[in-house]
Amino acid sequence: MKPDRALLGQLNRARGLRNDFMHEGIFKVDRAEMEALVRATEDYLAYIDKLEMASESEQLTVNIKDAPKEAPSREEIAICAYNIWEKEGRPEGRDRMHWFQAEDQLKASGR
Repeated sequence: MKPDRALLGQLNRARGLRNDFMHEGIFKVDRAEMEALVRATEDYLAYIDKLEMASESEQLTVNIKDAPKEAPSREEIAICAYNIWEKEGRPEGRDRMHWFQAEDQLKASGR
């Protein structure tokens, strides 16, 4: 059983940021994105812990609900972020924050 592509993509993004920081000394991420990446890493580690704790026979029957859920689509996130932006009075410069807030809302709602 494999984690979904979106989660793996977030983990790769975190690794890329770490490499940029180590090689260039530049930290190219805002707080909201970093928090989202930390949550994704924690979700992945929790998933791995469950697999490691299961015996070999149990690994074959790990319930699908224990695996990280498929992330919302970019379109779903964009629509949700747009709605948040409108509700907040269409402020400028908060697009990333709205994007991550939309992702969190969709994930919390089970989507």
